[in-house]
Amino acid sequence: MNSMSGGFVCLSRPRTARNARTAGQPPSRGLAQDGVAGGQRGRIYAPCAPHSGPGPELEEAVQFLISAAEERDPHTAAHQSRVAHLASAIALEMGLVEEAGEIHVAGLVHDIGKMMLPDGILRKPDALMGLERRMVEAHPRVGYEVLEALGFPRSISRLVLQHHERLDGSGYPLGLSGDDIAVGARILAVADCIDAMVCPRPYKPAVGVERALAEVAGDSGFDPEVVDACSWLLMEKGFAVLCRWNPCGVQG
Repeated sequence: MNSMSGGFVCLSRPRTARNARTAGQPPSRGLAQDGVAGGQRGRIYAPCAPHSGPGPELEEAVQFLISAAEERDPHTAAHQSRVAHLASAIALEMGLVEEAGEIHVAGLVHDIGKMMLPDGILRKPDALMGLERRMVEAHPRVGYEVLEALGFPRSISRLVLQHHERLDGSGYPLGLSGDDIAVGARILAVADCIDAMVCPRPYKPAVGVERALAEVAGDSGFDPEVVDACSWLLMEKGFAVLCRWNPCGVQG
């Protein structure tokens, strides 16, 4: 499926990031610098085959949901694509080669539950209040139910359900904590938050990458190992969050 594979490169199996850092050396990764967008060069990561994508039936379902998001809210569609791209890069940085493909797919549809929201809430330029916020906070569960109805693997739909859970139990919709949260969901949580802060939203301006990383690093709800891998990518390896570029072709 072109919208999921364009610009991806196959990466060699990396050393485990934790072991590399313990030795005091930067983790070795097969990188390519072949993705140019908006006049900037970004490092493109993707898991190697056979982990690099869903089967044909799942590809069709993913493309259907991407198209639906593009039609309803291009901003959310572009955000999902960038989150998928960053999350799969974080997974590979952490040595999670086997899991990176499913994390990427989950990222592409992690906010699909928001497509069920009324336009007045989905596109509201101001901060959400009361019932509006509760409706938005239901989107992980709604997205999970959509994916389950479409026959997505539970390993993917679970990541969508949990991507707003936090290690300290302060997240939603289930209030999970610690190891009850899937590692893939912890990765999506960091990628989602970083993109939300670095890229401007209708109701708040963007912040710089360093400040965004400091925010997640200082929040007990995020997995420190995930934050460390994300920081290494953004600050040391030159992985760029290009807010007006979508790896899957949607302009945000």
